[in-house]
Amino acid sequence: MAFKNLFVNAKGKDTKAPELKAIGQVEAKDAFKDVKNQTIADVLPLHHVPIELMSVRRESITSLDLNKVDWLFHKNELLPLIDMMQELNDFAGQEVITPNEYKQLDYT
Repeated sequence: MAFKNLFVNAKGKDTKAPELKAIGQVEAKDAFKDVKNQTIADVLPLHHVPIELMSVRRESITSLDLNKVDWLFHKNELLPLIDMMQELNDFAGQEVITPNEYKQLDYT
């Protein structure tokens, strides 16, 4: 199986319909691996969750200390969200949101 790369020429004139032109062919196994790696590289940073905490196995792991990674994620990503959510308490005039204290991971 192979993927075909197509070029869509949709800027045609009023009377001309859009055209599909084949511009090449790539073996499926090579293209799938490249597409998969590129997709992972694009999607993971969107979540703002460290790879180590997502249980995703990667070729290069930056840190093996999960407590350190977890604390940095909590401090840099979760605390700002918690602060914004606690503004609801001021708006409602009562305590609607009560965050839990940070606890280290127990992964032994």
